[in-house]
Amino acid sequence: MQVTLTTADDQFTIATTTMTVRSTVFSSIGVVLTVGALLFLAIWWGNHIWRSRRKRRAALTADPA
Repeated sequence: MQVTLTTADDQFTIATTTMTVRSTVFSSIGVVLTVGALLFLAIWWGNHIWRSRRKRRAALTADPA
């Protein structure tokens, strides 16, 4: 991030500096959203697998050929 300090009328630059900001901590909101999305997908996939196996079993018992 570059910060420039100027006069009120922007005619003169008083100081200019560059700052580096590093964030090494996970945002709690980001962690909650990620875990929620993973749970949602796990439930969705589990439901899909369960239904498809149930349909396959029903098809096998209904058609003994």
